[in-house]
Amino acid sequence: MVYKLVSINGVARLKLSEEFEKITLPDSKSIYRLYLKDPSFDVICQRDEQGPQENKPYQFVDSTKPKESLSFNPIKVELLNPLAFDGRNLTKSVKIKDHQQFIYQQLDHFDPAIITGTKPEKYHVYYSVELYKLVEELMAKARKK
Repeated sequence: MVYKLVSINGVARLKLSEEFEKITLPDSKSIYRLYLKDPSFDVICQRDEQGPQENKPYQFVDSTKPKESLSFNPIKVELLNPLAFDGRNLTKSVKIKDHQQFIYQQLDHFDPAIITGTKPEKYHVYYSVELYKLVEELMAKARKK
């Protein structure tokens, strides 16, 4: 088991790395799946920030191009991770067979090019503008020390 510390007493923390992809994202987070027609991409937000809403423009950041803020007007928004928060279970128990069926239903909505076994296309996961700003702020503080 690996434990990744993201906050201490409500203060956001992150693990630094030379490679941005290896940085542990700070603070409690929510993950949303945004749709145009089929699942388009996921966005990771801070749990207490306003997440994306259906039929409203939403700005986000691609970590590979952080200076370019992107915008998207999703027709559907789905919260993906309401499992547990502050030690409280936010979902009822689900039988493994039921959860397996749910996963297969989710996969049916994806473009086959993403889930193919030979050369899959990349499925994009982005960061909210607020989460990316927090990461940059904590990185700047750590570098000053």
